[in-house]
Amino acid sequence: MNPPDIIIRYFNAANAGNIDEACDCFASDAAVSDEGQTHEGNQSIRTWIDSTTKKYHPQVEMLRIGKKDTILCVTGLVSGDFPGSPAELDYQFTLQNNTISNLSIG
Repeated sequence: MNPPDIIIRYFNAANAGNIDEACDCFASDAAVSDEGQTHEGNQSIRTWIDSTTKKYHPQVEMLRIGKKDTILCVTGLVSGDFPGSPAELDYQFTLQNNTISNLSIG
Protein backbone atom coordinates (compact mmCIF):
# COMPACT_ATOMS: atom_id res chain seq x y z
CA MET A 1 0.00 0.00 0.00
CA ASN A 2 1.30 3.43 -0.91
CA PRO A 3 0.73 6.27 1.55
CA PRO A 4 -1.57 9.12 0.52
CA ASP A 5 0.17 12.28 -0.66
CA ILE A 6 -0.77 14.17 2.51
CA ILE A 7 1.12 11.62 4.65
CA ILE A 8 4.21 11.86 2.45
CA ARG A 9 3.95 15.65 2.58
CA TYR A 10 3.66 15.62 6.39
CA PHE A 11 6.69 13.37 6.95
CA ASN A 12 8.80 15.23 4.37
CA ALA A 13 7.98 18.58 6.00
CA ALA A 14 8.53 17.27 9.53
CA ASN A 15 11.85 15.66 8.57
CA ALA A 16 12.97 18.93 6.98
CA GLY A 17 11.98 20.91 10.08
CA ASN A 18 9.48 22.90 8.00
CA ILE A 19 6.94 23.69 10.70
CA ASP A 20 4.61 25.72 8.46
CA GLU A 21 4.41 22.99 5.82
CA ALA A 22 3.87 20.28 8.45
CA CYS A 23 1.08 22.32 10.09
CA ASP A 24 -0.62 22.87 6.75
CA CYS A 25 -1.20 19.11 6.52
CA PHE A 26 -3.70 19.23 9.41
CA ALA A 27 -7.37 20.18 9.38
CA SER A 28 -8.19 23.32 11.38
CA ASP A 29 -9.95 21.25 14.05
CA ALA A 30 -7.46 18.36 14.08
CA ALA A 31 -6.13 16.64 17.18
CA VAL A 32 -2.75 15.05 17.87
CA SER A 33 -2.04 12.65 20.75
CA ASP A 34 1.64 12.19 21.64
CA GLU A 35 3.55 11.47 24.84
CA GLY A 36 0.35 11.31 26.90
CA GLN A 37 -0.92 14.73 25.79
CA THR A 38 -3.54 15.79 23.27
CA HIS A 39 -3.09 18.91 21.15
CA GLU A 40 -6.25 20.28 19.51
CA GLY A 41 -6.53 22.93 16.80
CA ASN A 42 -3.99 24.66 14.60
CA GLN A 43 -2.18 26.72 17.21
CA SER A 44 -1.80 23.85 19.66
CA ILE A 45 -0.55 21.53 16.90
CA ARG A 46 1.89 24.20 15.67
CA THR A 47 3.27 24.56 19.20
CA TRP A 48 3.60 20.76 19.49
CA ILE A 49 5.43 20.44 16.15
CA ASP A 50 7.73 23.36 16.98
CA SER A 51 8.65 22.09 20.46
CA THR A 52 9.05 18.47 19.33
CA THR A 53 11.28 19.52 16.44
CA LYS A 54 13.49 21.70 18.64
CA LYS A 55 13.70 19.15 21.46
CA TYR A 56 14.18 15.88 19.56
CA HIS A 57 15.19 16.76 15.96
CA PRO A 58 13.21 13.70 14.83
CA GLN A 59 13.67 11.98 11.49
CA VAL A 60 11.09 9.39 10.46
CA GLU A 61 11.57 6.65 7.90
CA MET A 62 8.29 4.96 6.97
CA LEU A 63 8.68 1.19 7.34
CA ARG A 64 5.17 -0.26 7.06
CA ILE A 65 1.77 1.06 6.08
CA GLY A 66 -1.59 -0.53 6.70
CA LYS A 67 -5.24 0.38 7.14
CA LYS A 68 -7.74 -0.65 9.79
CA ASP A 69 -11.25 0.67 9.23
CA THR A 70 -10.78 4.43 8.72
CA ILE A 71 -7.35 4.61 10.37
CA LEU A 72 -4.16 4.61 8.32
CA CYS A 73 -1.34 3.04 10.36
CA VAL A 74 2.26 3.93 9.58
CA THR A 75 5.11 2.31 11.47
CA GLY A 76 8.13 4.57 11.36
CA LEU A 77 11.74 4.21 12.42
CA VAL A 78 12.30 7.43 14.36
CA SER A 79 15.78 8.72 15.08
CA GLY A 80 16.71 11.88 16.92
CA ASP A 81 17.91 13.31 20.20
CA PHE A 82 16.08 11.03 22.63
CA PRO A 83 16.97 7.95 24.70
CA GLY A 84 16.53 4.71 22.77
CA SER A 85 16.96 6.33 19.35
CA PRO A 86 16.24 4.94 16.86
CA ALA A 87 12.88 3.49 17.84
CA GLU A 88 9.88 2.14 15.96
CA LEU A 89 6.73 4.16 16.60
CA ASP A 90 3.21 3.73 15.25
CA TYR A 91 1.51 6.75 13.69
CA GLN A 92 -2.26 6.32 13.42
CA PHE A 93 -3.78 8.83 11.01
CA THR A 94 -7.39 9.69 10.31
CA LEU A 95 -7.78 11.67 7.10
CA GLN A 96 -10.60 13.97 6.04
CA ASN A 97 -10.81 16.06 2.85
CA ASN A 98 -7.13 15.41 2.07
CA THR A 99 -5.98 16.67 5.48
CA ILE A 100 -5.01 14.97 8.72
CA SER A 101 -7.93 15.20 11.14
CA ASN A 102 -6.42 13.02 13.85
CA LEU A 103 -2.96 11.65 14.62
CA SER A 104 -2.04 9.35 17.48
CA ILE A 105 1.64 8.51 18.02
CA GLY A 106 2.87 5.72 20.22
